[in-house]
Amino acid sequence: MIQAIVAILIIFAISIIWSEVKQHREKTQKKQGDVIDISEAWIDSSHLPYRCREYLLNDAERNLYYSIQHVLQGSRYMVCPKVRLADIVDLPIRTKNRQEYLNRVRIRTVDLLICEFHELSPVLALTLEGKSSARREKLSDQFTANALKASGLPHIVYNRLNLPDQDRLLSDLSKAGLILTGSHQLSE
Repeated sequence: MIQAIVAILIIFAISIIWSEVKQHREKTQKKQGDVIDISEAWIDSSHLPYRCREYLLNDAERNLYYSIQHVLQGSRYMVCPKVRLADIVDLPIRTKNRQEYLNRVRIRTVDLLICEFHELSPVLALTLEGKSSARREKLSDQFTANALKASGLPHIVYNRLNLPDQDRLLSDLSKAGLILTGSHQLSE
């Protein structure tokens, strides 16, 4: 009889310990996100809510784009609007927390990217600030600037309410290392 009671107490103690271990594991494990069904089972793909934007660039971005286009005319560079940061910077395969770093650059863009024309290699990133004073946007802008700096890609930030004139633009691009030749050169 005593052996049966001891056996029951041991089984009871093991079940309590197992329950505690299980709860501890659940608390310490990383939570996995919900599985998202990307099949068309949950939507009617013949009636998607997307629409084409009227403009790719806002007024300030468009003005800066055309100014840079004009300055780069005849040079070995071209300007690309709205480029994802993930398409500009790269991460070594064995980077610790690589996926987290990738997720952070996937959601960010630079307003304009100047590339070498033939190879399409990035030479200079340009961003506009001043649209919002929101802390979140400022942190995002700072992260983008830090990522560009870490990658070694030069970066210029302009205030969207105070865009540079052609002379300042030429000067800034030259200081950033672009070799501008032709009719749009800075006069010496």
